[in-house]
Amino acid sequence: MAEKGTVLLMRHARGLVVAMVLWLGLAAGCSCGGTLEPRTGDGGARRDGNGFDVGEPEDAYIAPMDLTVIVPGTPADAASHFGDPADGDASHAPALLYPLDQVQFPRNVWSPDVQWDDPGVSGDLYRVRFFGATVTLTVYLVHTGAGFRWDYTPEMAAWRQLTAGAAGRSMQLSVDRWIAASHQVAAGAPITVRVASEGIAGAVYYWRLGDFAATEGRVIRVRQGGLTAPTIEEFMPSPPPGSDGTRCAACHGLSRDGNHLAVSLRDGEFGGVFDLTTDLTGTDPPMLFRFSQPWYFAAFNPDSSRVLMTDPSQHSHLLDGATGAEITTLRDGTHPAWSPDGSQIAMVLHADDAWNPTVGDIATIRVNAGDTFGAAGMLHAGADLSGAPEGGALDAYPSYSPDSSFVAFQHGTHTLVSAGGATGALYLIAASGGSATRLDRASVGDAYYPSFTPFITSVDEIERTYWLLQYSPRDYGNALAGTRGTHRRQIWVSAIRVGASGDPSSAPYWLPGQEVAQQNASAFWAPLPCRATGGQCDLGAQCCSNTCDPSHTCAPPPMCRHEGDTCSHSSDCCTPGLACIGGACVPSGPF
Repeated sequence: MAEKGTVLLMRHARGLVVAMVLWLGLAAGCSCGGTLEPRTGDGGARRDGNGFDVGEPEDAYIAPMDLTVIVPGTPADAASHFGDPADGDASHAPALLYPLDQVQFPRNVWSPDVQWDDPGVSGDLYRVRFFGATVTLTVYLVHTGAGFRWDYTPEMAAWRQLTAGAAGRSMQLSVDRWIAASHQVAAGAPITVRVASEGIAGAVYYWRLGDFAATEGRVIRVRQGGLTAPTIEEFMPSPPPGSDGTRCAACHGLSRDGNHLAVSLRDGEFGGVFDLTTDLTGTDPPMLFRFSQPWYFAAFNPDSSRVLMTDPSQHSHLLDGATGAEITTLRDGTHPAWSPDGSQIAMVLHADDAWNPTVGDIATIRVNAGDTFGAAGMLHAGADLSGAPEGGALDAYPSYSPDSSFVAFQHGTHTLVSAGGATGALYLIAASGGSATRLDRASVGDAYYPSFTPFITSVDEIERTYWLLQYSPRDYGNALAGTRGTHRRQIWVSAIRVGASGDPSSAPYWLPGQEVAQQNASAFWAPLPCRATGGQCDLGAQCCSNTCDPSHTCAPPPMCRHEGDTCSHSSDCCTPGLACIGGACVPSGPF
């Protein structure tokens, strides 16, 4: 990552600049200044190439502002060089590699690492520009020679102001190069970046594969949507050992409230359910219950009182969510998913293998009262998409949208990207049945294991958006700052616009905080684990309110909750413009 800038210019009235600097909380050492120079000539309401509203130039909530950053070590006159003559050779221009064109970010996403590639050498200058929305950012940096990574991550203060100004709209991103040898400018092609008007927060749990030979797999947690940079959390570094003494946590299922995690251990030899509100950092962490029979996949019902587990023979077992006692069995299948409204279960039937099948169909099963279930009804046959670009006759890994209206699934030749000739793409189908829609933009470079987050964000309560996790071996950025050329699996998130015609997906963004040097897969998103008011506790950290009273009971919060904190109601949130969505205080609508 390029060194952070220390010069930040805001071209507006000084009183507004001072107020905004306080709001941004800029680091010491930033010098701020400027004069009143509001932009003009932007016209009225506009739309980008995809028909998205890019908003009024004079935003009613965020004053127009131009931010300029000069990275330390860069000549102070860097901006003047970009008025030099153009270099018409496209091969000399930066190729922007991340973010992807037509990406959509949630409003509170951590600032992305902008990455590019070109034949630049020491002494060349770069101009990184976010423009076209209420707030713009222009960054100048110099190629420093050895160690230069062709990337730049905006300071979070500037990024938050950018996303506030572009909330519900689009902006453009470009990287240009000034070639020191010729004193010419090679202009890079701009891409479109869209920002949702609301944010999403919570915790993402995913499988870090490790070394299969040493069975080093672990389930990792990365918090999202808070005020600090996302980093991995080794919340269960020493899972219970298998019969040979090795420790490996792999396939897992997460409850909707984020408090319980079902984990397949020692390559499916056995499994168990863990309480995520307890300390699991010790050796042999405690389980709510252990299920000694081999198992692979698990799904919780909405209140976590039931767990549906499937084993290597594709037998299905319904367990009590608190004790693990077996209640009944369902028909054979694998890859279970339980709808958020509790009314349906989706499973893969007719698979030729529970772990890495090459054929499979998706069926839904009605959930009735008294732990009884209806007959399986076919939702989609894998062979129906054998002529799709990815080929194959396999449907896998169904996942319900937060409102239970749709099912996303993976289609292709294998479930595992490591399998020879594996291909994968994502599809969306109504839970009631119908034709499946290929999520082309979300599936670029192959995509596997879709999993909906619990969020539905909106623009003026009209355009509603789901957020869909996936993993993919597609390149993330370049080879120095990202994963280019490694085929390394990483977690990505795509916006899915409800009711959009054609492909409703946006290009995905890379999940911040994960390790680029690791293979990462099988991600689930839920609120941060916590115990509701009235629950038993020993520490305040166990409570959603962060308050444990002397009677060892989670009490209401004594003060309001900040952005990214857990919450029960929107009234818990401190700042106007924050709402309690998916169990966390997140930005909702414009300021």
